[in-house]
Parts: sequence; structure tokens; C-alpha cells
Amino acid sequence: MEYIKRFVEEDFKEWKERYSRFTLEVVGCRQVGKTTTVLHFAKENYDTVISINVGADTNIFLLEQANEHNVVDALSEYCRRNGITFVNDRRTVLVMDEIQESKMLYERIRIFNRCLECDVIVTGSYLQKARSYFQPMGDIMKIEMFPLSYEEYLEYFGLYKPYKTSSTEQLCDKYLNEFKAVYELYLQVGGYPSVFISYL
Repeated sequence: MEYIKRFVEEDFKEWKERYSRFTLEVVGCRQVGKTTTVLHFAKENYDTVISINVGADTNIFLLEQANEHNVVDALSEYCRRNGITFVNDRRTVLVMDEIQESKMLYERIRIFNRCLECDVIVTGSYLQKARSYFQPMGDIMKIEMFPLSYEEYLEYFGLYKPYKTSSTEQLCDKYLNEFKAVYELYLQVGGYPSVFISYL
């Protein structure tokens, strides 16, 4: 499937460079592209990506029982069972998607954050459910994702740079019809990435 560049990846990069001693929590409504964007960012920026769909993984119990003394061993065993070479350093990222599906796992965010050397990203569409039973305050950095914006449409069609750098007169003389066409498309197709990709 084609990947649509998301501007929120710049926020992810800032987290990695400046705040990665916090777990990154990516929130947002369903179908805005959280999982796709997070995994794209992870594959572009890490040597090893441990990606877990919490609601569907049969080996998740290994991590649900982890504590501050055995979390490295638990993650190592999880990776062994899934054919992943685990190195506990900053070149590795642990991505836990739909984490609200496991109360036990969400309650261990602090353990993962404080006891692992690798970076940790969690995401899910219903994290208010998870927060009802645990608040990992001080251990997370939250970034909210939204549907595709008009500017992200312009980026896809190669028009974002002139949109940001041209004067109003230049925009009207050179690009007005193109911008209008993209805007009309944006109004018709909307901001859900999967719908936009289907249209394309």
C-alpha cells in the first residue's frame, strides 16, 4: 500500500531526538493512520522494530507478567518466539498497538519505560479506556494524530513548497487553479488516509 507522508512524523523525530526517555503515546480517533505512520517512522529510524498488536498476539502474556526485575528477559523471550533478534539499545523500538486491549500491559508502561534501553511507542484508538485504570504520569509524551489535512494533500501533489514559499501574487498567478482543484478533492474525499489511497 502506498504511504502518504504525514507531518506528525516531525513531532515523532523531535521525540526521538529530545524526549525518548519517555514512552511515546500516539492517540487519535480510528482510521487516522496511527499504526501506519508509527510503523513507517519506526522502520525509517530504527534497526529493529518489535511490533505488537496487543489484541491479537498470543505471546503477549510474556510481557503482561513482566516486572522491573525480569522485563528484559521477558521481552527477549517474546522476540525469540517471534523470530526477532532483540538488542536492548537505542537502535531498537518496541511498538505496542491497541494497547488498551490489555490492562496488565498498559499498567506496565512505567516498567518498560524505566527498565528498557530501547525506545517504546504505544498507540490505540480507545486509550481513555486504558486511562480509566492507570495513569502513567511522568513516563509518557503524548502526541495526538488527526485526519489528513489540506496541507498534507498539497504535499502529496508536490504543491506544499510553493504554498509555503510563494507570495500571494505568485500563488494567484501560477497556482490558484491547482490549489483549488486539490481543495475540491479534499472536500470530496476527506481526511481518512485509506479513503484517499482508495481514491488514488
